[in-house]
Amino acid sequence: HYQEASKLVEWVLRCSSIADKDIASMTLHFWYRFVVDLESIEPYELRQNIVDAYTPLILKLLDVCSGHLMQYPSDLDELSPDAVDDIHRDRFFVAETVEDCCRLLGGNSVLRQAGNRLKEECQRVQQQQQNQQICDW
Repeated sequence: HYQEASKLVEWVLRCSSIADKDIASMTLHFWYRFVVDLESIEPYELRQNIVDAYTPLILKLLDVCSGHLMQYPSDLDELSPDAVDDIHRDRFFVAETVEDCCRLLGGNSVLRQAGNRLKEECQRVQQQQQNQQICDW
């Protein structure tokens, strides 16, 4: 069961990473149902074993949420107020997905993953700035 289900979860995770955020955000309801279904498994020990098995995929989902789905578009200032409202609504749904991950993994794991992602992003920006300085020189 787990092998087949984990393949499906991997495919949905790939869809969550699609560049078109309108398409990628369609997966958010799946993640909500995924968490609700995992939370309903009894006994607790069995549920925790299954959550542990899915943890690497859930951590990747957190990366997708923070590194892709929550990012504002570069042309945000040029968008209509309705489009900006849509972006804020979508970000709210992504934030709920992150909250769902917290319920499964615990806040410490989620914050650790978010901190790692933030470090990576800071290093990427710093590297870009260094490369720009070299080019400007």
